Amino acid sequence: MSHFDTKRIQTRLNKLAQITKTGEATFKTWSDISVNLMKLGKIDSAIHILIPLVEKHPDEYNLLSNLGTCYELNGNLTKALEYISKGYEINHSSHFGSEWIHIKILEAKIKEKNTPGWLDHNNIIEIEELIKHTNREMSPRHIEKINRNFFYQLRTRAPFTPAPNKVMANLLETIGDFNMEYGSYENALLGYIYALVYENSNWLDRKIKEKIRALNIKRDNLPSKPELPDAFVKMMKRSQINPELVLMGIDEFANKQDSIHLHEIQVIDSLEILHNQLTAKTKKDNKSLKAKERIIAKNKNERFLFLGIGLLIGAVLTFLLLRRRKSNST
Repeated sequence: MSHFDTKRIQTRLNKLAQITKTGEATFKTWSDISVNLMKLGKIDSAIHILIPLVEKHPDEYNLLSNLGTCYELNGNLTKALEYISKGYEINHSSHFGSEWIHIKILEAKIKEKNTPGWLDHNNIIEIEELIKHTNREMSPRHIEKINRNFFYQLRTRAPFTPAPNKVMANLLETIGDFNMEYGSYENALLGYIYALVYENSNWLDRKIKEKIRALNIKRDNLPSKPELPDAFVKMMKRSQINPELVLMGIDEFANKQDSIHLHEIQVIDSLEILHNQLTAKTKKDNKSLKAKERIIAKNKNERFLFLGIGLLIGAVLTFLLLRRRKSNST
């Protein structure tokens, strides 16, 4: 799964440190510093920065959210839930309106801590709760909203969460179930695939593989099937044999998409090179044309100059000749 680019984060921290030395740093600057420290695993340092900021700016959602996340990462789940909940009360639409999922995750982690094994037999979020968050309007737009909420939370959580992980497996299985019932085949399959990555027990492995098989059977029985990319169909067929091979299919699909993207970039680059060559040639031709025009203009000017000089000499000679004749006649 995804990881943080530590080199890039350190570069960002260096730039932020320079701002603090100028005296122009705001609480947002320090909040940014804390987030980057958090990404580097320096949780205590981040908390040390955030606590006084939250005390000074108690209604700043980002500060509350960042502090709550820090507490979650260092294992203080009660404090984490407190600050994430406060932040959500202030701004329900933050993080694309997905922080309600974060709250459910923290509540589930507390239950798992108090009752080990709770996550093995319970869903962090029930399908009924997801339907409730669509206002029971299961339109494509509302279904997409649920997926977007889930995917945002999963994407931001993944770099902090190496596999295996019960929470991630639980969430991914749920998003697979939701899409199997209401959403798209692709989203359901991807949910199950990555649940396999994060699961850590044989029974859950078997359970998810059975769901993938059921998903494929359901699609086969549809009266009309939406078109899928060839690579995705190949991946789907592999999963009917052994769901673990789907992971290879995902890579193949991604590689194919990357190769298409790379080809597009190469085509664009080729067109850009051709454009630059034509532009350079045009500039060269224009430069050559302008040089010729300058030469022609110079020659023209020289001709006018010589003509003028010739006329002047002719006029002088005529004047002298007339003067001599006049002198001889007298």
